Amino acid sequence: MPKLYSKYTLFVENLASATRSVDLRHELERAGKVLEVVRDRSSRTALVEFDKADDAEYAWKKFDGFRFDGREWRIEWATYEDFKFFDKDWTEGGLDSKRGRSRSRSASRSPPYTPRDGERRPRSPSAAKGPFSDGGRGRSPSPRRD
Repeated sequence: MPKLYSKYTLFVENLASATRSVDLRHELERAGKVLEVVRDRSSRTALVEFDKADDAEYAWKKFDGFRFDGREWRIEWATYEDFKFFDKDWTEGGLDSKRGRSRSRSASRSPPYTPRDGERRPRSPSAAKGPFSDGGRGRSPSPRRD
């Protein structure tokens, strides 16, 4: 069976130990509404679930390689194994699925993305550019609240 990738949830790697979940949410919400951030400090990783698949794709394109707290983020599409690592149930459907709508697939919905090469979704030429004028490589100033 081919590996399934979420259309709503991203797996973020190489986070600095100082990066808090609220910081990660703040940065990625520039791409769209974030429903949940689950952080694992020991592995320096996180799962970030978006309300809309298009927002997750935009965040993936724009924030993969983003520098924050001195580290360059690596962002991939979350897999079923990633959900298991974080002890989360596999969900596909954004906010509507959180409101109690059936999670069963209908013929009108497309299945989770399965890349042909088994690696990553193809990147568009614009993906190399950062999301903001600094090329997405710098850290935006945000107040730290402890």
